[in-house]
Amino acid sequence: MHYEAELVVVIGKTARRVSEAEAMDYVASYTLCNDYAIRGLSGKTTTARTCG
Repeated sequence: MHYEAELVVVIGKTARRVSEAEAMDYVASYTLCNDYAIRGLSGKTTTARTCG
């Protein structure tokens, strides 16, 4: 099994050409997510994500 932690950022409104200083004004929420894959299972890769 291969796994990694990821930071998920949820954008809450339409954004275009946003400056770095304004970027957090567009973030609605964020969470952590575990992204993992099971390799070698019948020659295929099975992926799943668990967020919370």
